[in-house]
Amino acid sequence: MIYFYSGATPDNSYSLYPDAAPAFRLFCHCRPQYETIVTMAGGSRHYQGICRNELASVMNMSGIKRKQQAQLLHQVLLVEKGAREGSREG
Repeated sequence: MIYFYSGATPDNSYSLYPDAAPAFRLFCHCRPQYETIVTMAGGSRHYQGICRNELASVMNMSGIKRKQQAQLLHQVLLVEKGAREGSREG
């Protein structure tokens, strides 16, 4: 299992393991593709995730080899899960 953060520092920031950097970068590149739902009253926004088609397009346009894409997708899904959980806490 890959852990993306090595733990909280005294200033509550986190450091990223080098092996997780490509997945985190890909996640950040797809930021404009984050899907959200806004409630009818407009009072809250719920993070849904990244459109998988957009994620695949970014991987292809970035020149990521096909055989590496499945592993990278799995890692991005873990980052996405953490982001979704973090948005619920905040």
